[in-house]
Amino acid sequence: MKKILVIVLLSLLVGSCEEWTPEYRIINSWKLNKACLNGQEIAADSTSVHANRSGAFYTFFSDPVMEVTVLINGTTKDSYRGNYSLGKKGKKLYVDFLLAGRAYKYTADIKKLTKDELKYEYKDEGGDLWRLEFYSYY
Repeated sequence: MKKILVIVLLSLLVGSCEEWTPEYRIINSWKLNKACLNGQEIAADSTSVHANRSGAFYTFFSDPVMEVTVLINGTTKDSYRGNYSLGKKGKKLYVDFLLAGRAYKYTADIKKLTKDELKYEYKDEGGDLWRLEFYSYY
């Protein structure tokens, strides 16, 4: 009886391990809740970096395609040709997409990735440090 119980418990653990991987947890629609530039929180409409405005939606799919949706001057805009990948055991996020005529391509350090929260930091081409904090939309 004990052997059967151990086998059942092990099969449940092995079967659910996929849910714990960063590759599985990032697949979601994330709402950008807070953006910080060089340690200072910024207001949603105070930056020309549209993808970093609070309220933007980042959706990561399993293939690994991504889409970013933002509101610009009252109009919803979607990204074009978005891709991402994870590296360093889920500690790095490589992002590449086009949005509103601007190319975004960066490597971010993932600070937190759970089923409900995603937080990461990256330096832009000018050397500024961005910290983006998302919450699961679903």
